[in-house]
Amino acid sequence: MIPRDPPSCYDSAMRNLVVLFIHFIAALARLLGPGGVRSLVAESLLLKHQLLIDSRPSLPAGTGLRWPLLADIPGPHERQSLEY
Repeated sequence: MIPRDPPSCYDSAMRNLVVLFIHFIAALARLLGPGGVRSLVAESLLLKHQLLIDSRPSLPAGTGLRWPLLADIPGPHERQSLEY
């Protein structure tokens, strides 16, 4: 095997700069198009919402299975309306 040099920090920085520039050009093109401001605001809000969801702590493993079962059990107010 031929040993390969690890990528330098300059390669990573240059790649990040190129990606940033491409995103800037895409955002500018969307901004200049019809409904551009609304499109950028909607994308910004969706990304913000996604970051909020991703930063939430995860629930325990069995929680997803318990909620549908518990949802079928009537609460105290519902039980009163079921009684005649």
